[in-house]
Amino acid sequence: MRREVYRVLLIASLLLAACARTTMTPTFPVSNNLPRPDRIVVSDFAVSPNGAEAMGAPDAQTPEDIRVGNMFAKALADSVIAELQNRGIAAYREGNPVSLGPDTASIKGRFLRADNSLMTGFNLRADPIRAQVQILQGTGLGLSVVSESQISTPNNLRPGMEKRDDAAISPVVQADARSMANVIADRIADYYRRQGWMK
Repeated sequence: MRREVYRVLLIASLLLAACARTTMTPTFPVSNNLPRPDRIVVSDFAVSPNGAEAMGAPDAQTPEDIRVGNMFAKALADSVIAELQNRGIAAYREGNPVSLGPDTASIKGRFLRADNSLMTGFNLRADPIRAQVQILQGTGLGLSVVSESQISTPNNLRPGMEKRDDAAISPVVQADARSMANVIADRIADYYRRQGWMK
């Protein structure tokens, strides 16, 4: 009986995720004078602060925050790559054996805490889930930020779900990550169309 109730709740969560409104707001608009990227390399978003930012964190993340955050980061990167490839844009995961050049674009990002600050940190209790997305181009000393946005999507992880194993919560994480990935890929594809790089 309990398993059937959980199944109904999980299906309801996925339906909500499918209908959820994900928004992306530019904070640093992209230039119109960029060369067409030869490929896009996607990294997992940062889940926890590090260095000086970590020392100034107002509260510690729980092990569940970090565990589920890492699941979300991987699902988001995988989904962004798949959605870009579905739109005809060459995209790869960071670390794949591909050469990077001056025209290579990169997508990097970090999850933001629930208190509307810009501090890094995935928080299971945050609703919506927020992240900062950066698109960069080039390598080494020639690397530059060409676009920056904030993205948010409703959180369909309900209290207590984080206590379940990865297989149980993965469908909800995947659905929320796909919502974000679709918006990111749509924004990039729209830019490609405006530049005349694709139809």
